[in-house]
Amino acid sequence: MGQTLSPLQLACLCAHMQLDRSWRVQYINWLGRFLRGDFGVTLQGRTCVRFLVIPGFRRTLTLIPISIAASMSAAFALGVLFSSRAGSKPDLAVASFALFMASVPPLAVLLVLQLFAFRTGLFPVSDLPARSMAPNVFAFANFIFIFDQFQHMAKMITLDQIG
Repeated sequence: MGQTLSPLQLACLCAHMQLDRSWRVQYINWLGRFLRGDFGVTLQGRTCVRFLVIPGFRRTLTLIPISIAASMSAAFALGVLFSSRAGSKPDLAVASFALFMASVPPLAVLLVLQLFAFRTGLFPVSDLPARSMAPNVFAFANFIFIFDQFQHMAKMITLDQIG
């Protein structure tokens, strides 16, 4: 099951991976490769890490303006709505909820949202839909496709909040 390396094999592996150098030299070398776009390879499968990171990075860049716009719109609307009722029970409830949500770890929120999505079926728990972005001649089909995209974006927003 488990293989043991001889001392010579271990020394060769450490030299190949440059683990025999000081941590400062290792970090400077890693940082230089990182800034050039060389993220290295995975230990299992020897796959280029860049190919694993870039799709998530593109999704993140898509979701950043959407999540900022959604959160700013909601905050502005709630601020305007409850500014005239400062100190009322609904104002205190919304402020308490906002404070609670700001103090909860994002991973816990993600797990609760994933459980909610799985149990209710309102939001997909999988990745983006495979349908193309080609326009459809039927307006209702376009509405369903757009709603499906929003569902998947809501799921991706929660995933990107912890990553």
